[in-house]
Order: sequence, then C-alpha cells, then structure tokens
Amino acid sequence: MNGPKRTWQQVKIKYKNILQNAVKKNTHRQGTGGGSPKADLTPAEDMALELNKGRPVLEGIPGGKETSIGSSQDATRFIQVSGSTVFLLEPPAQAPDDADPAPVQQQQHMMETMMRRRPSLWIPEGMRYLCRLLGPRIKHRTARSHALSVEQMVCVALRFFASGAFLYSVGDAEQLNKATICRTIRSVCLAIKALADVFISFPGHRRLCDIKEEFYRIAGFPNVIGAVDCTHIRIKAPSGAHEADFVNRKSFHSINVQMVCNADCVISNVVAKWPGSVHDSRIFRASEIYQCLSQGEFSGVLLGDRGYGCQPFLLTPFTDPQEAQQAYNHAHARTRARVEMTFGLLKARFHCLHKLRVSPVRACDITVACAVLHNVACLRKERAPRVPPAMDWDNPAIFPDDDSGRLLRDQYVLNYFS
Repeated sequence: MNGPKRTWQQVKIKYKNILQNAVKKNTHRQGTGGGSPKADLTPAEDMALELNKGRPVLEGIPGGKETSIGSSQDATRFIQVSGSTVFLLEPPAQAPDDADPAPVQQQQHMMETMMRRRPSLWIPEGMRYLCRLLGPRIKHRTARSHALSVEQMVCVALRFFASGAFLYSVGDAEQLNKATICRTIRSVCLAIKALADVFISFPGHRRLCDIKEEFYRIAGFPNVIGAVDCTHIRIKAPSGAHEADFVNRKSFHSINVQMVCNADCVISNVVAKWPGSVHDSRIFRASEIYQCLSQGEFSGVLLGDRGYGCQPFLLTPFTDPQEAQQAYNHAHARTRARVEMTFGLLKARFHCLHKLRVSPVRACDITVACAVLHNVACLRKERAPRVPPAMDWDNPAIFPDDDSGRLLRDQYVLNYFS
C-alpha cells in the first residue's frame, strides 16, 4: 500500500472530519432548500454518510448539566439585591463539633499555608465563606478513619481546580493518598454543582434594566441582556462507541460548553452536556434558553458570533459590512467580547479546565462547579487573575439567518448606528 501509514487514531480523526463536513453540507442544503443534499458531496463524504446511517447518535452526555432559567427559590437565602448591587449573604454559622478531627488552630494554619502557596486564588475570608457554604453538604458525620475536616476538603478541591495537577501531586502536597483526594474532590464538586441554580441565574440576579444599562455603557449597544458563546474543555479520550463524537474540529477530545454572561463577566447560564463535535448553534437551539427567548419570555437580545444564525433574539455581526454596518459590527464586537473575557477569567482561575483527565460526565460536573465558584469570586470581588489572549475558533454557521432576525438587525443599524 502506497503512502505514509496512519495510526488508528489518525484514521478515526480523518473519518470524523469527513463526516462532519458531509453533515454540515447536508444540513445547509436542507435548510436553504437548494436541490439534492448529495449534489456537492465528495465520494468520501457520500460514503461516510451511508456508513453513519445505522449508527446510534449521542444526543447529549448522560448526566450533563444545564442551569435552569430564572432565580431559584433558595437564592434569597444566599444572595441579596439592593438596587443595582448584589450582595452575598453569610451562610449560617455551624455549631462547633467535638468530633471535628482538626482543632481550630490547625485549620486556620492549613488555610494560611494554602494562601501562601496559591496567593492569587482566594483570600482567607473567601475560603472561610466557602467552608461555611459547603459545610452542611460535605461534612462527615463522625471522625472515624481520620475523616477530613470541611476546611481540608475545601482546600484539596480548590487546589485541584486551581492547578489542574494530577491527583497524586495534589495528594503529595496535602500528604494524603490518591483515593482520598479523588473522593474528596468528587464530594466537593457535587456539593458546589448542587448550588448552580442559586448562583447562576438568567438573565441575572439584578433587574433587567440594570443589566441592559451595564451592556450599553460598553459600546452603546442597546437592549442587550447577555453575550453567548461556547468554549471547548479538553478531556482525555473516553472509551465506548461514542468516542469519536468527542473529537472537535481541532482534532482533540473535548466537551463543548455553552455559557451566557453579563457585562460584569458573571455567568448567567451554563449548558455542559454536549460532546466536542457538536456545533455551537446546535447546542443553542437545543437549550432551554433558546425556547424561552423564542417564546418572548424576556425583553432583550443576546449577542453571538458568526457561528450562530441571526434571530430576533440573537443578533450576529454582518459578514460584509457597509459604512453604517461597520459601526454596528464594532459595537457588537466590543460588547460581545465580555463572554470571551469570561472564558479567559474562568480558565485562568481554574487551570484544570485546560485539560481534564476524567470521564465526560465528571468533566461536565467539574466545569459547572468552576462556573459556580467563578460567580462567587466575582460577587465577592476576589482578585482576578491575568487573562491570556483567547483562541479564535472561527466557527462557521450551519443554520441560515432568520428573515425576521435580519430585519431587526437592519433596524438596529438604522436607529442606533446611522
């Protein structure tokens, strides 16, 4: 056989790229109603579609998370809004427990030691707030088998989230074995994830008019209630029949996570349940936020990049702008950049999101937990890390623009940017 030999992994990635191009062409032709879907397919793409007909399709990662729309009933126990300012209420103090394995002085020394090792992570007051917040959910009932204290569990989990190191490296730093580290991180992660609907709320904890005003101050773009985009979280290659579904366009395994943020980089919606090969616009169309906006439940628009189709509730930039449209595109880019800043802050705070060596289900849980911690840090005004330049994925659209969406976009140009 002539030509260079390919590994089995390279063959699977090549096949996945061919299949993705075929599906994209097929979807585009069906959406525009332009002739036979197979008219523009190459022989390899045609064969890939035929082979893929009988194969089960992974519609979403079982166990993935999508935050609910609107504020949770428990939000008032933790969050208070006064005018345009959001305050975090102090969780009720826990009564001292005689069975606590670590004395108070040892717990304080442990937190101060971690602060010296990771000075940009959390200030001591923030660590104590997290301990009071998560204590009722993660505290051991007894001190049997040298059970870890709440402070130890929170420190272990935050060390993993912040560093992304191997579990045995985290264990060596805390002088604990790998199994204990794994169980601790899982317990804290699920406790934080359970609070997602409290700290992540769309369109936000503040009044809608205040959210729109904050966005308007950026570049004069009116009526904006959020910026939406997706980011890829690299994971290890999963096992099973759907392994190829997690290979994205950059040819590495990932989950594709959709987020909506406010002007102050607070996350207002998270959808973490889709493999890396799924397109951004498909995730948006399958989300609860799409259904709510399409039914007119919120007064305002989202801003998205060219990978999304223009809708009456989701405005995208012009592909080939004219004079007035250039002003629209400039204001659109500056305003939508908040979601890119949010991704940068999130991954700079939690280096584990650069690559997770866990299963896709646990990767979704860790991502949601990091989003909750990010919102807590923003609301507590914790020190923000330096943000590296974001990667531009240049994601092409697969769904055509809606006629009413284009009409609304033209009205924006005429009324606000001419």
